[in-house]
Amino acid sequence: MSENLSDTALAPKATALRDRGEREALIALAGQTLFCALQPIVDVNSGVVHGVEALMRGYERMGHASPFELLDHFVEAGLIVELEDLLARKAVNAFLATRLVKLGGEVRLFLNVDGRALADLAPLVLERAVRLISDAGLPPSALCVEISERYERFSARHIDFSIHRLKDLGVKFAADDFGQGHSELKLLFDNAVDYVKIDKYFISGIDGSDRRKVFLSNMCRFAHVMGARVIAEGVETLAEFDACRTLGCDMVQGWFVERPQLDPQAILPAYAHLADAGQRPQWQRVEEPRGDSAISAVMTKIPAVLETASVDEVIEVFRAHSAAEVCVVVDRAGEPFGTIRHLALRPLVYNRYGRDLMRNAGLGNSLRRFITACPCADIAQPVPEVLDVFMAHPDANGVIVTSGGKYLGFLTADALLKLTNARYLEEALDRNPLTRLPGNTMVAARIAALLAECGRARQTRCLCYFDFDNFKPFNDSKGFRQGDRAADSDDAAMSFQDHAARHSEMIPPP
Repeated sequence: MSENLSDTALAPKATALRDRGEREALIALAGQTLFCALQPIVDVNSGVVHGVEALMRGYERMGHASPFELLDHFVEAGLIVELEDLLARKAVNAFLATRLVKLGGEVRLFLNVDGRALADLAPLVLERAVRLISDAGLPPSALCVEISERYERFSARHIDFSIHRLKDLGVKFAADDFGQGHSELKLLFDNAVDYVKIDKYFISGIDGSDRRKVFLSNMCRFAHVMGARVIAEGVETLAEFDACRTLGCDMVQGWFVERPQLDPQAILPAYAHLADAGQRPQWQRVEEPRGDSAISAVMTKIPAVLETASVDEVIEVFRAHSAAEVCVVVDRAGEPFGTIRHLALRPLVYNRYGRDLMRNAGLGNSLRRFITACPCADIAQPVPEVLDVFMAHPDANGVIVTSGGKYLGFLTADALLKLTNARYLEEALDRNPLTRLPGNTMVAARIAALLAECGRARQTRCLCYFDFDNFKPFNDSKGFRQGDRAADSDDAAMSFQDHAARHSEMIPPP
């Protein structure tokens, strides 16, 4: 439950407390002194709150300079698990006091758990947190556990089993302080985390740092291919927010959105200033080519079912959509939970006693035993990234399409093949007949569109055209796909834009 600070943890001041009375007194003091502030995590385009993170407060009253120093104190005292239980209860109570829980839909509580508490007692610590959420009448999917690798003593292998078992129940997981360790990469690679929270160190001043832009852009692509959504932490200015949005972050958190609030009622359902920032004129932003039109043309719109639905309801969906191979399962927030393959239900559907077995309460008429994980891609992601998502999950039979994290449709393997063929055809049509290199038609069309827009709006505009010399040998040896990535508009264009702004005179519109 520690706040995301870039400072290293201070050395512990206390030695282990062996006396039972001292241990009980320390926990009682923490219960009286510590409390939680809440900070919203919001969608980068709409400003709608997706969740709130609980941050520890009151540590200075116990004589500690930072949350990390207090955590060290309780680790040395052998009371870290008890402290995590105490903080989890306070966090859930603060979360329940927000107006967000009462509005319907689903907003998540992001709960930090110290890696040292998980190292040996992962099932105990995590299951207690889930029980607190369930006792409050909320589904397990309302909880997101943040796992930080701030302390090297934490190893992912200690909690792999617990994470995957709780994920099956709907609990979400986030890799906190991402970029500070190596085990979080393993969790991301194993599809164990749903969110990647980029540490503030990489966000601070990103609008003026090409290195940070390149890093964040590539981390967003990597996380999206692995099926995780990206949250930028510590966003404090409009320029940082705009860079994070442009470079591919899904959500942001920081003072530019809202400072941590002690009053749960002060957390708003949405923050309008973010939506206004996201709607600034297109010419003020650099964006990747969107893939929505191409994806919409080939995706299948099968109705989704809630995770609480019965197997009979899924069978009815397949009956109404006889050509469908899968049915998408979503949580209460409308976010994909996984898919159910028609093939998995056939032994029950066509068995003489299958329907009776499914209705047998003793056997459990639950969807969970049929749900399989499935990769997701946002409707606005470029087509090459969507294809990369599919290639990164060889066991999947398609890709779930989302918009702002909500289920939108499904791309079957055949649809993905059509997207691939369409891209190859687009590249072929765009090749220069002399050099057989792609790009000329696209560049000409882009320049024509910018000039037309500039002329209509009578805006001052600077146009810079950068051409790579001797690039053909690279394409010949590495292939056009790698060539596109090497000179892709996202990283290169932003760097070129900054360079042009520093070294070029502004040219008035025609």
